Amino acid sequence: GMVPIAKEITHIQHYIDIQSLRFSNKMNVNFEIKGDISSLNIAPMLLITFVENSFKHGNLKAPIRFVLNLENGIEFITENEIGSINKDTSSGIGLENVTKRLQLVYPKKHVLEINQIENIYKVHLKILPK
Repeated sequence: GMVPIAKEITHIQHYIDIQSLRFSNKMNVNFEIKGDISSLNIAPMLLITFVENSFKHGNLKAPIRFVLNLENGIEFITENEIGSINKDTSSGIGLENVTKRLQLVYPKKHVLEINQIENIYKVHLKILPK
């Protein structure tokens, strides 16, 4: 089933708050929301993987940016500097799982781009409107 996008936003905001507390509010995190959050639904826990990865692999002293644009479908962007110390050597199962979920839930209705340019890591997910 689907959940209201507002519920996912709350979950993301709580995760960011927890990370901020963990690091004594010394992080520079910007979460920008554009559009109406009252009427859209999304597959649950879909966006949190990208948020978690920004903290898990990012340089927490550099700005972390999240943008959720709901003006024409669902567009989610994360952008962060890659940390110099690899905190986790896991195999990327989170990204693999979210990619599979996108293919199952939004077949041919999504575009996922993951890029690294120098030391900047960027995720751009677009879920097309129905």
